[in-house]
Amino acid sequence: MLLNVKSAASAILMLLCAIQYANAAYNLEFDGVSPSSSFQMEPGGSAEKGYTFKVVNPDAAVPAFVSFKKFANKVDPKYRMLTFEYMATGPESQRVLSSMISLNFINSTGTGSSRIVHHNTYTTGTWCRMSFDIGPERDKGLGFGRINQSLWVHFVSLPAGSSVTIRNAKLEEYEFAESPIEISAGKTSFIAPEAFNQGLHNGYGHHSRQPADEVPIKYKNPALDGRFPILAWNGVEPHTSSSGSIDWDRLESDFKDFWNCGFSLTLPTGNPQANAHCLWDNIGRFVFKDTGLKMFLKPGELTDDEVRYYAGAPRLAGWFIRDEPFVFNLHEMRTMVDRVKSIDTEHILYGNIFGCQQHDMTATGARDYDDYVNQYLDQVGIGYLSYDFYPVRQYVATGKRFMHPLFFYNLETASRISQSRGIPFWGFVHSVESNCNVEGTKYPAPSVEEMKIEAFCALAYGAQGIQYFTYGCPYDPEYDYKNSPLDKDGNRTPTWNMVQSVNAEINALSHVFLGAKTRWVANTAENTPEGCRSLTADMLPDGFSAITSDCPTGLCVSLLTNAGTEYLMIVNPDLEAIQQVKIEKTIACKQVTVNGITDPVSDTHALAPGEYVIYLLGKNTPSAPDTSEPYVNPDLRLTDSRSHINEIDLRQKPDASTYINNMGTENWGSYSLTPVTATGLAITPGQAADNWGAWFNYTINVEADGEYDISIKHAVSWDRFRRVASTPALLNQNGALCADYRLDYDPSVNWPAEFAAAMVLEIDGTPVMPANQPVYPANPKADDYDGSVYNAMLADKSSWLQANSATVPEPLQAALRFWPEGGNNEPQPRVNDKPDYTAVKLTAGQHKLTVRSLCSPWQFHGIQIAPSALSGIDVIETETCPEAAEQWFDLRGLPANPDTAAPGLYLRKRGNKVEKIAK
Repeated sequence: MLLNVKSAASAILMLLCAIQYANAAYNLEFDGVSPSSSFQMEPGGSAEKGYTFKVVNPDAAVPAFVSFKKFANKVDPKYRMLTFEYMATGPESQRVLSSMISLNFINSTGTGSSRIVHHNTYTTGTWCRMSFDIGPERDKGLGFGRINQSLWVHFVSLPAGSSVTIRNAKLEEYEFAESPIEISAGKTSFIAPEAFNQGLHNGYGHHSRQPADEVPIKYKNPALDGRFPILAWNGVEPHTSSSGSIDWDRLESDFKDFWNCGFSLTLPTGNPQANAHCLWDNIGRFVFKDTGLKMFLKPGELTDDEVRYYAGAPRLAGWFIRDEPFVFNLHEMRTMVDRVKSIDTEHILYGNIFGCQQHDMTATGARDYDDYVNQYLDQVGIGYLSYDFYPVRQYVATGKRFMHPLFFYNLETASRISQSRGIPFWGFVHSVESNCNVEGTKYPAPSVEEMKIEAFCALAYGAQGIQYFTYGCPYDPEYDYKNSPLDKDGNRTPTWNMVQSVNAEINALSHVFLGAKTRWVANTAENTPEGCRSLTADMLPDGFSAITSDCPTGLCVSLLTNAGTEYLMIVNPDLEAIQQVKIEKTIACKQVTVNGITDPVSDTHALAPGEYVIYLLGKNTPSAPDTSEPYVNPDLRLTDSRSHINEIDLRQKPDASTYINNMGTENWGSYSLTPVTATGLAITPGQAADNWGAWFNYTINVEADGEYDISIKHAVSWDRFRRVASTPALLNQNGALCADYRLDYDPSVNWPAEFAAAMVLEIDGTPVMPANQPVYPANPKADDYDGSVYNAMLADKSSWLQANSATVPEPLQAALRFWPEGGNNEPQPRVNDKPDYTAVKLTAGQHKLTVRSLCSPWQFHGIQIAPSALSGIDVIETETCPEAAEQWFDLRGLPANPDTAAPGLYLRKRGNKVEKIAK
């Protein structure tokens, strides 16, 4: 249903029944601390100032608990989130005081249950908010929240002398407003962009995929002389000579072997002296002599002066920050990133995260794997993605090997998220036998076939680096490592030769893989792996009609593009079967092999496990359009308000006004929000809006029943708008939309081009029809760089398009479009000359406004709401000589000089009368 601004009776009835919502909560009262607690409650606390708890005895029998009074009444089931504000002090230079919170749910008998949450408590002199989901406890058994039950919060391992001040503890709904925004019946009201409702996480109160932080250090290939990055963990370590010093001859020989095995990058050894002789060729023995190796160092083991010194080393690859972080580790990683960035901005930063073993990622502190990956990239700011996942497993009892079902899901997620952000990803190969902490299964002894499956499937997905775990053999009784490329004495094993052969193929084909991007990846399996697309004929390039095999496991098929050349890659991911592959095509094209480019002998191939075939489709193929937005960083600082929300680019101007810099994802080239698993690849308008746009909820408290005019304050940069609105998101070989996605209501619609800089306003969930947009200008030309053609079209409405087509779903009929001034890349924020929505009927009380952006790129500067009697054009006069005893204002409410004002519409105030006039 659409809410028409002149409103039929049914629409009015819906508004009269608006949900009374927001700001209600169950307030918690402090109950002091136990006399035997490590906490001591400081005197002088109050609800406004907060209550301070100081650690006086870390070894006390009762830990640092804060307890709340028992519930006097049953807590309403809708309150499912514990929140409070805190400030904290601690030992000098200790930024993180505690990395875990224990929530304790106490029954009336004094017994209960507890749950550990990974959540950092920081040293901070400003109020910060903590939020915890207690929905699971509320749903268990009879449900937590009954009379005489209570909550305790334990700050785990707070150091001696630290203190925590807490206030505003309450149980709230998953979405809430700190305070509703008052809408006056007698004057114009303004809603700041940052006043959106808060919630448990992204998806409650707001939804945005626009990270707030610029990547501190941009990615660059860290390997020497443009080689493909191939890294090994547990690499070469120095041995001791008979004299007790480093055996330099053996160390140099071992690194030459490492180089000959096909590696280009290594992590540091455990000996700083050995590392220095790897990195510099002018301090004596140069260990990397006659190799092209480079080495990562760990800045956490170095002083600032040492980081500054090693930043000048010619064989430094970059800085290793951390492996496999939990969410509560991300702030520490970012602290290290910022420290390195302040010294060295030339070398890349290396971090590696968990792969997805199961969809429930709560153990890491994230909701699911997408959330984990995005939090890592948003908060840490490393310019590429590296994850480890080892798919080949073996049943201990039978010896049978099998593939973990989430192998392709991990590749799909890494490729999808990295491409949506315009960054590369690195994959892993498992090259050692060990336990895997899953009863009855293990990681088997490596085989060349299985390592090729891991490596070449990752490369088919566009991986820009391959890593091995491991090269040397770690000592760990729990995992019982063996059959790595080097044994425990540092001698080669048969695995060394297997790894060398895999790396030789990667390096021989680096002209295909290094710098490659995927157009698409699909699968021919009878049962399509989770997260993957099923290969369909319309996805194939011109001249190809089918790719099939005789194995139900199917093939991994990828279309890669690299420097204007396209390649079709087909990989056999089956652990056992030799797949008979048949390619049906009507064109002649060449095959790329490790020995060079040859004419294919036939269009049938017998691919052993891990084997692949690559077709060269054509040179000088037009490159895919640049569908990522340049990072716009005017000389403005991020606002301090809502600083805990990482996924929103919220900025503050010098005049202290705030705005959201981009109302959608900065990469608009593909559908990347969630995997599309159906062969139809159809997505709904709601999925499209969530993928390309953003939405923000605002709770308003309307003073009186009445009609109101609403204007959206906005700014649209010409160049950013032109690139989105003029370029199809994805094209196939025939120039039609690629099978990356299809809109379910019209497969021909290119969402980013159709809805660039467009939004829908909702009131209590019902879209509101714009007042002034029955038609709108067509998309601009891609080559109209100065905007002159577009400006001419703006002036001539005869070529404009008709809005609200009957074929468009109802919510999209209410799309409000913003269009820029051609050529103006530094637009000033403004509201339109006429209100965007007029005579909107609002009843007294609380309502929820939703600003739902359909696609970037536009800036959101706020919402202006005025009673129609003030903003409506009740009196329009043509004046050439305004009277002196009056005040003039422009439509933003700023004072205007009637003598110098440009022609246009203004507000004129005479006494108590305000009217709109035209000059």
